[in-house]
Order: sequence, then structure tokens, then C-alpha cells
Amino acid sequence: MKKLYASPLRVYLALALLALIGLFSASKLPVSLFPNSSKPKVGIWVNYGSLTAQEFLTTYGMDLEEKIRTLDVSGAEVEQVTATYHSSSANIETTFKWGADPQTSLREVRNIAEPFSARMPDEVRKTLSVDAMGENAGFFALSFYSRERSLDELYDLLEPLLGPKIARVKDASDPELWNPTRKEVRIELDPGKMALLGLFPKDIERAIGQAMTGSNGGSITVGVNNFSVQMPRAAGDLEGLGKALVLTPSGQYIHLSDIAKIDFGVKTSNSKSFKTSGAPSLILYGSPRPGGNVKRMSEDFLKIVNEIRPSLPRDVETRTIVDPSEFIRASVNNVFHEVLIGALLAVAVLFIFIGSLRNVITAAIEIPLSMVLAFILMRMTGMNLNLISLGGLALSAGMNVDASVVVMENIFRHFEGRKMPLSYAAKLEIITKAVAEVRFSVIASTLASLVVFLPLAFTSDLSYAVLGDLAKTVVFSHGFSAFVAIILVPTVRLQLMSLKGGEKPVHSPVEPQIKKLENGVASALGVFLARPKLRIALYGGIVASLVLLVVFALPKLPKEIIGTPDTDWMRVSINTQGNTLVKQMELSEDEVESRLLAKFGDRISYTFSQVYNPNGGFIMARLRDKRDMKTLKPEFEKFFANTPAIKYGVGSWNPAELPIPDPDPLKIAVRGGTLKERAQITQEITQQIEASQIFSRAHSEPNSERSESIVLKPNYEQWTQLRRSSSGNLSPEDLAELARVVSTGRRLGEIELKGRMTSIYLRYPDGTLKSPDDLASLPIGVGSKIIPFKALADVRVEEVSPTIYREDGRELFTIHGNGNDDEKSRIPESLKRAKILVDDYVRKNKTTVSVTVEDALKDLNVALEQLGWAIGLSILLIFLTLVIQFGSFANAALVLVAIPLGFIGVITSLLVFRSTLSLNSVLGVILLNGIAVANSIILVDFTKRLFDQGMTPEAAAVEAVRRRLRPILITSLTTILGMLPIALGLGDGGKILQPLGIAVSGGLWVSMTLTLFVVPALQVAYLRRFGKREVAVAETFSAGAQAAGAPHFEFPEGLIRDHLTSEGRTPEQVLQ
Repeated sequence: MKKLYASPLRVYLALALLALIGLFSASKLPVSLFPNSSKPKVGIWVNYGSLTAQEFLTTYGMDLEEKIRTLDVSGAEVEQVTATYHSSSANIETTFKWGADPQTSLREVRNIAEPFSARMPDEVRKTLSVDAMGENAGFFALSFYSRERSLDELYDLLEPLLGPKIARVKDASDPELWNPTRKEVRIELDPGKMALLGLFPKDIERAIGQAMTGSNGGSITVGVNNFSVQMPRAAGDLEGLGKALVLTPSGQYIHLSDIAKIDFGVKTSNSKSFKTSGAPSLILYGSPRPGGNVKRMSEDFLKIVNEIRPSLPRDVETRTIVDPSEFIRASVNNVFHEVLIGALLAVAVLFIFIGSLRNVITAAIEIPLSMVLAFILMRMTGMNLNLISLGGLALSAGMNVDASVVVMENIFRHFEGRKMPLSYAAKLEIITKAVAEVRFSVIASTLASLVVFLPLAFTSDLSYAVLGDLAKTVVFSHGFSAFVAIILVPTVRLQLMSLKGGEKPVHSPVEPQIKKLENGVASALGVFLARPKLRIALYGGIVASLVLLVVFALPKLPKEIIGTPDTDWMRVSINTQGNTLVKQMELSEDEVESRLLAKFGDRISYTFSQVYNPNGGFIMARLRDKRDMKTLKPEFEKFFANTPAIKYGVGSWNPAELPIPDPDPLKIAVRGGTLKERAQITQEITQQIEASQIFSRAHSEPNSERSESIVLKPNYEQWTQLRRSSSGNLSPEDLAELARVVSTGRRLGEIELKGRMTSIYLRYPDGTLKSPDDLASLPIGVGSKIIPFKALADVRVEEVSPTIYREDGRELFTIHGNGNDDEKSRIPESLKRAKILVDDYVRKNKTTVSVTVEDALKDLNVALEQLGWAIGLSILLIFLTLVIQFGSFANAALVLVAIPLGFIGVITSLLVFRSTLSLNSVLGVILLNGIAVANSIILVDFTKRLFDQGMTPEAAAVEAVRRRLRPILITSLTTILGMLPIALGLGDGGKILQPLGIAVSGGLWVSMTLTLFVVPALQVAYLRRFGKREVAVAETFSAGAQAAGAPHFEFPEGLIRDHLTSEGRTPEQVLQ
């Protein structure tokens, strides 16, 4: 080491190179809101065709579910398989465990589903699709508009410029430039002519297929030339489509245009739609693929738009509607600023207690340097910059100065009392010796602070997904702080020393006040030690407080997995039932949006709405002032109360990339019995929960409310007669297909028009069917007769069999309940009431169906339970480390007293500041375990040394507190103030880490205060009774450890900053 200290240029260049690598690594780290972890979901969608839901389930569904459930592939472990079997279609969702690779998960499900589909009928197999299901709430939306061009003209201008570029955005899933006026080809059949000619939709479909398919007639050789014979497709445009030949049952050919109106118009069969403040516009829309970075995706879209902007006409304008990157940047920058503020506050604490600017700089340089070096390992381990990892840097900012101050203190101690000028070689020798004395102590104490993170490796995937980045960041940064303290700090001190002699004495700018505080605390401790009743009262108060807080206060703390950042977006989800067309949902959503704007329009900047299926959509409202969120959200919740027809979900929106579970607090499982029995019980209990206001929002999965459907019952006796009278190839399935075309229409394929592929839809005129009677009386031609539809099939309105829902192979219904924000504090009481309601229902109805209240917060509770074990394990690891350091079980136990004292501060702080029991706050407890014992170590170690030098236990304890109060305050205040910006939770993203900041700051403050009295008092009592024997045991332990080859080290007499209070005397003089 001496050679390094004597070659400062070499040290500076090496660290500067590492710092540059660190800065380069930081610039390459992806930026996101949450850590880069995933919990993939893969969905399978399939239509049954002519099968019923029960037939499909029995024949195919059960086997397919089982094959997926037993999937066992490294990197794609299945957590749960749920399946929903509707009346005509099914979807099977596979949820994989945390950390599973999204692409591997999708590939494995496809490898099972696609070969399995070969067993299914063609009409079913062709509808099967497998795709990833996005858990990411973020998306990007940007509108294009022009006052001089129609949307079609604008689309024709923009699509060639944008289409190829947005398709290459690797983080996006199926991005598109959505045109609300995009066109389709509508073939509108004439009902009368179709019946008169005896035609059915299958005849038209066959004719169109033939017209759109060319034929190869082989080739003819003429001399040396070979000519191919081709028959081009007839339907190359609308005119050609109209000339398609339709063969009637009588053997006559007619043109399609003779029986149908062919139109090229605005698409009416969209599967989704978007609107901005109620007005249609071109929307550049993209959502991230599973595992994609929504910030990077949004920035790529904006970059593409900015690239093409100079080439656009002046009348084309854009408006960014939803840009997650803006929100994420603001949140991350806010936390980054909190890191800087915390570091500056830590530096301010050092200046107040040290008083020398160059000494402060020497110690404080460790903070930014260790952070920059941490970026190297962050990049190597595939991390990203997010609110969690930056929280780790904020936490380590206050901790990182400790090692530097230890090294500086020991250097100061070795130069104390030296009046003669020293040569450079002598200074180098002294500094090298001083660093050697504390090198192992610095490394050991750093390891003791980091060892608390080891239990996180044994926590659930959820805990590690949320907390892993913070833990790794603290380990990286704090680990580098020891390296910097041992290498850089001595080198800088050697360069800064005066050439005229040893170090000049320096004092704090508030030295008199600190002296008074030291003496005051020491006097208070003396009084405390002299009054047994006072000690008993304090011990009893601490024990009683801890018990009361754990038993009564802790269970009342609201639980959450992790906090959510502040946002100015409000989201209202809308779910209906019974719709078959997106247009129906659009009308419902327009009505809801009108109500929304009429009530809250003056506080809303603009809205963005999306319909994603005929029964689902949402409206997002951007507030004019983010500060209105706190008052507006309860008003939204009351305004959008559930109705029998519409279920609402109200909440703030942020582009979360981490699929954090956010389940309703109530989950009731209804199993057993028949499908109708389960549905009936589910409906009754759901209604009772809402009627009794146990939870203001209750719903079931799947929907248990009775619904009706039009059912076609073929008249088979009549069909027999028709067969004998030459009815052609007509079948009951043809009637179902006719009903489909008449009611909703059918997509037949695509045709290229104006250089763009355009969908073709076959339908009957709008308004053909307005009631079941219209379908029953629909004329159809059979042979030479025109008969009503009902002559071949009864048209009945019947109750539909309930939807079948299965979780991991078991059929059930689930009832879910949640409340508005003002009801959150009553959740434990509401859950008890729900349990009583269920028990009463089962007792009164004596049903054989199983109805149980399940743990809806299972993921959170399991994670908290595992973190509880992690706390215990971290305490054990700290204890073992202390036993090795002290060579005494008793001294190690005395040091651990600081931990329960910290628990009092944590629970009290969370309660006072109305925070939550979350993964972050529990992690704060784990971190506190490693930090709080540092103060206890300082007191126990120094008291023991003074006692070994001949002082009485009482005098040793009082003197230890007087001499070590300053370093304790420095250690504690640098950490507390370093976390203060996080604890205040200010700005965007502040609420995510706030519970951790409150837990660490509040817990450490209480622990520090009580440790100054409780630990010395307990150590005095121990030394009075076992002091002499403890010395003998320690000598035996040390001798045994050295015999076994263990390294031997001792804490230096000036372990923590004793130079600040030595008043010019050496430790030996103090002891004398």
C-alpha cells in the first residue's frame, strides 16, 4: 500500500479511469420506472364453431389446460393457469413466475397449443391464436390533425412515412397509425333477391373466393418460346368484384352486383377505437411488448415523428396525448435530485462536526465516487436506472462516508502530539501504519453492514423483483466506499498535509454547543445510572411500547406491495355485458365521457378514450393541476358508482412497467355443485355484499348474472321433408351462418385497393334485424318456395348457461370486493364482516357448495412473511459477525439491543406519518438492523476498553458516551439526513420510496436516542456482575480462534472519529 500512497498520480489516474468507465456505464443504463423484471402472461384464444362450451371443455379444454400446467422448462415456470369458457369462445391464460423470460414463455405455450389444435375440427383450429398478454399499463399515443385535409388524405400522407419506421421500434407490440375513417368493402345483400333465388351466404362466399383467385392453365411451347397460360383473378377492383359470378340453385349464373350493393366506405366493424376529447383523429398508438421498455419505446416514437416533421406540410399538426417517457423522466429525475440533496445534507453534517473544508472534501469525495463506480457493476449485472435502484444510491449516500471518516480519524490520532516537523517519508510511514491498523476493521464493518442483504436471496420472486435492485445498488455503492476509503483517502491526506509539521488542529464551527451537548448527555446518563427506579420505568416503558405497537398498531397499518408515484392522469374503466359490436360500446363510452366532462370538465385538460372490445373500454382524463388528484379521486369514485348494467373502476394511472399485483382485498371462492348452483350462490352473495355496503364495489369472475340469448332449434321433421323435396345442400349450419351474416356480418378476406389491403365484409342492410321476431320471419328460398326462417328452426330467447371459469383445473366462481380510498382504513373490519356474511349464508342455506373467504393478498402476505424471516436471519448474521469481532457472546448481545429499539421507531413513524406496511418499509427494517448496531458497537467497544483500563463500569459508560456522542451523531445524522428527501416523498415518484425513508429515518432516530441510555445501562449491569469472567472468556476465545487459523484483529483505540473530541490529548492521557 505504501507504494500506492507514494504514487498519487497512479492512484488518481486509475480512479479517474474507473470513474469515466462508471459515467459511461451510467449513460448506457436503460431508464425505467421500476426494475427490469417480468411476470409473463400468455393467452390462448379459440372459437368453438358448432361445439358448446361444455363439449369443447370436455373434449379439448381439460387436456390442453393440463399440458400447460405441467409445463416444466427452465426459464419458464408456470405459476397458474386460468381458463374462461364463454358461450362461443374460450381463453386460457397462463401466468408464469417472476423472472421468467417472456419470449421463452410464449414459445413454450405455442409449442403445446399449436400441435394440440391439430386434433380440433378445421372450423375451430383456424380460429386458435396464441399471444403474449401485456401486463404493462403504459402506452404511447400521439395525434395528427389538419384543418385543410381530411383524415383519409392525412393518412395517405403519413402512413408511408411512419409505417415502416414504427414497425422497427423493437420495444413496441404491433404499433399502428390508427385512422378512424379507414375503409372497408361492404357487400350488402338484398334479402328479397337472396330468398327469391334460393341463395345463402355460403354461395356468395364461394363466388367471391373464386373471383379473387387466379388460375394457372399450364404453358404452351411455340417454336423456341414457352408461354405460360394464366387466368387473372376477376376481382381486382370494386367493379370486378361486382362482376363476380354467383351460381344459383337452378344452375343460372348472375353477377354479384345483381343481388348486392357493393360499397367502399368507413369501417363499421372496428375491433377498437380511440378518441381525443371526443373528437376522432389519426392516432399513432403503441404499447410495449412483454419485457419492453416503455420509456425507450416512447422516445423512439417521438424521434421518428421529429424526423419526419420537416417534410410535412405546414397544415399538419401533432399533439402528444400520452407520453410515458415524460412521466418516467420526471419521476427518475426527482429521485436523482433527492439523491444529490441527501448527499449534500450528509456533507453539511460533516462540516458542522469537523469544521475543516479540506477534511470534509476528503471524506465526502467518497460519496460521488462510490456511486459512479457502482454504475459499472449495475451495467454488468443487467440493471437499469429506476426509482428503486436510485433509492439504493440515496440510502448509501449517508452510509458511504463512514469508512473514510474511520480512516481519517486514525490518521489524525497518529499525528496527534507531534510537534516536530516530519519528512515526507515519515509522514508516509505513519499514514501507512494508521491505515493498516483499521484496514481489516473497515472491511469487516462494511461487510457487517452488507451481510443483512443475504437473506433477500431466499425471499419470494415478488420481493426480489421489487427490492433486488435496491439491495444490489447499496451493496455495490457501499462496497466500493471501503475500497475508496483505503486507497484514495490516505493518498489525498498525504498530499494535503502541511510541510511544516503534523496536522493543524481544527474545530467545529459549533464546537461550544457540541461540548455542551456531550456533557449534558453524559450527565443525564449518570443520573439515569444512579436511579434504579428510573431505569426500571424506562425498561418497562420500552417493553410495553414494543408490545402495544406490535399487537395493536402494526396490524392496522395499510398493506401494499409498493407505493405508486404521483400522476396527473385519472383512469375510468368501463365494463358492460351483452354487446356484440364495438359501436355499442362506443355509444356507452360517449355517454359516460359526456357525464364526466359535464361534472369535472373545468378541471380536466383533455381526455383520451379507448374501446378495446364490445364490452370493455376506458377513459383517461388528464388533470389541469396534479394537486387536484387528492380531492378529485374520491369525487370520481362516488360519481362512478357501479350499476347493474355497468361496472366502473376508478384510479390514478401511471405507466408502470413492473406488473405489480394489485388485487381487490376481498376474494370469495365458490366451488362444487352444478354450474347453475354456483352462479346462483355467487349472484346472491355479491348482491348482499353490495347491499350491506361491506365493500362499495363488488363483482364476480365470471359474471354470474343471468343473461339471455337467441337460440336456434332446427325443426328436424321439416328438414326430413325438405331433403326428400330436393333442397340441395342446405344444412342447419347454413341457417346459423345466415343468422350471423344478417346480424353482425362476416369478414371474407382482403382486396388490394389504392395500394392498400382492405377488408371485405358480407352483411345484410342495417336494421334488418331489430328483434328475435325479425329473424324468425326472415324470408329464405328453398327449392321453389319462399318460407320464413322459423319454418326450418324455432327462434327462442333462452337463458344462457353461465360462463365456465377454472383455476388450475378446478371450476369455480370468485367474488371480489374493493372500496373507495376513504374506505381503505376499514378493510380489516370489512373482511371480518364479509366472513360473517358468508358463514351466515352457508348456515342458513345449508348448501353443499363450498363458499370460502380466501387470502386475496396472498402474494403480499407471503412476501411480508418471508421478509419477516429475512429480518430474523439478518439479526442472526449480525450477531455471528459481532461474536467474531468481540470474541464475546455477551457484548454481541448488548450490541443487538439497538435493534428492538429501532423497531419502536419504525412502527411509530409509519403510524404517525400514515405510511404503509409494504415491501419497502420492511426492507427499511432490514437495513436499519445493519445501521443501528453501528452506534451500539461504538459504545460497547469503547466502554469495554475503558473498563479494561481500570475504570469503574459507571465511569466507563459515562465517559464512553461523552467521547463517542460526536461520532454517533455523525454516523446517524448523515444517514438520517441522507434519507430525509426520500422520507418526505416530494415530487414525482416520491411516494414509491417514502415508506423506506420513513422506516430508516424514524427507526434510526429513536434507536440512536434510546441506545445512548439503554445500552450503557445494560452494559454497566453486566460488567458489575460478570466483568472479570468476561475478560477471561474473551482471552480463551481469541486464543482458540488464532489456534484454528482465524485472522486476529482489534478495533483501534480511535475507531470512530475520536480526534474530534480528544482536546489535544492522546487516548492514553484520557484513560489516565
